[in-house]
Amino acid sequence: MRRDDFNDFYENTIKRHAQLFLENNKGYNFHESADRIYEEYLNQKTLMRLVLEKNNINQLLDRHKVCAAMTVAILKCRPITCESINDVDGSFKLSDACTVNEQLAFYCSWSLMIGFIQASSASTEKKKFVLPPTTHNDNFVNTFTRSLFVANVQNSLSPELLANIYFTLLCHF
Repeated sequence: MRRDDFNDFYENTIKRHAQLFLENNKGYNFHESADRIYEEYLNQKTLMRLVLEKNNINQLLDRHKVCAAMTVAILKCRPITCESINDVDGSFKLSDACTVNEQLAFYCSWSLMIGFIQASSASTEKKKFVLPPTTHNDNFVNTFTRSLFVANVQNSLSPELLANIYFTLLCHF
């Protein structure tokens, strides 16, 4: 993704999703971070190229890999913060943690994926993109974003694994 494309994506997707969240939830702040997110996105793309041995820099990465790199970039930059989370009395539990940045990363990358799908085929313009159901009491987004949170806390985010998940979701359509 070139810088001009990213700037459009940042303004129309990342910022828009963040502002929608802030409208419905008090006590959160969105920090302008376009430069940081873009730099981290480029880092993730470079790392993915090295790991996957994609040595031709002129060859574009597959769209599911681009979405994975964007997911990790947003997660690492954490553009939304919460004013009210403090652990003064030692009662904070991981299960109470806010996954707003994970949600932002997923929804933005999922929007990017849908844009890629729609750009590749005119027949998908009016198609509804429904995420797969889960087998337990939560929906896909909650399950996925909690998994992203735990992976990030454990410093074990894997763009390559995320790319495979996005590829699987892509094959669902």
